[in-house]
Amino acid sequence: MRTGAPGWERDLAALLPAGGADVVFDCVGGPQGAALLRALAPHGRLVQYGLLSGRPIPPGGDGAADRRIVPFHLRRLVHDAPRAELFALFDRAFAHLRAGRLATRVGAEHPLADIRSALRRPPQGGGKPLILL
Repeated sequence: MRTGAPGWERDLAALLPAGGADVVFDCVGGPQGAALLRALAPHGRLVQYGLLSGRPIPPGGDGAADRRIVPFHLRRLVHDAPRAELFALFDRAFAHLRAGRLATRVGAEHPLADIRSALRRPPQGGGKPLILL
């Protein structure tokens, strides 16, 4: 779901079961993260794995007191987990990638010789899409 699109909160609500989602994943934070927190069912969990907006979810989550934010720090996991555990986790993630359940939106592709101008161009469609060189 593109949280920069007008009406995204309404579109999300239409996709969710009555009462909201049990779990949502947020890499943006800020107002979008607060809106995702509100989309949770009572006692739901928001897994926050990034802060692309540079702004945390406001204290109190805009009235979502019975919902929890669960932080996930990949860097900490990579440095602290045993190697066998990391390999098992990556095996699971790669299986989801191969099955097409996970994807990253590619915003643009540029020749490597064009790197300077490619990095100066604003991303298409908002957000911070992956740029392939």
